[in-house]
Amino acid sequence: MAPIKSARVLSSEVISFDPSTILTVIVGSPPKQRSFAVHEGVICARSDFFRRAMNGDWSESQQRLVTLSAEDPDVFGVYLTHVYTGRLPSMNGQYDISPLPENLNGGFANEYQRLGEVYVLCEQLQDREGKNAVVLAILAMAQHNLSTDCGWILPSDNTVANIYDGTTKGNKARSLLVDLYTNATSRFVADGADNLPKEFLHELSVALLETGNERSVAARKSDGQEYLEPDERVE
Repeated sequence: MAPIKSARVLSSEVISFDPSTILTVIVGSPPKQRSFAVHEGVICARSDFFRRAMNGDWSESQQRLVTLSAEDPDVFGVYLTHVYTGRLPSMNGQYDISPLPENLNGGFANEYQRLGEVYVLCEQLQDREGKNAVVLAILAMAQHNLSTDCGWILPSDNTVANIYDGTTKGNKARSLLVDLYTNATSRFVADGADNLPKEFLHELSVALLETGNERSVAARKSDGQEYLEPDERVE
């Protein structure tokens, strides 16, 4: 019998919803710049980046203003939705499953791309829970496609490049991408080879030489636990 998953936490972890704790987060650059009002307790409970910014003698803490000029407001909006609701609004509803030229089509490619962008943002904001949620979403999306006529639809070379560019060696999302790609056709990999990171191609080659497509087969049945980052935050 599996143990009951309880929502109980320490009483000291209660989140304050006092209006005076509202932060302004300015995301992006003009003309696409947007402002977001965020509860300090909510965002700091998830993001070590925000927690450090607000718990020190920093201008952000004093002004209650954080600027993320290099980030995409739309991506931050998806991220913030997950912080508050636990949901990832990444689906755009534009999925044409027939016919498929290879292992990819536009609707799925766009969603994989958005999820990859959210993952990289979570990496930058040091949000472990967010990263784990995105990894599970990518895996669930790939597994769901297997139950349709779509087959094994893979993240595009752009998504792989974005995640590799925004993460470091040993990252869990990287491992998932390599595992998924061990089932890719040689033509699919060749078509994206110019854009795929050399580090990814090396890791993929090693995986194929060592285990063939076994890692892809395992990923099809995985519950995703091997792709999750453990909680190593020190209070």
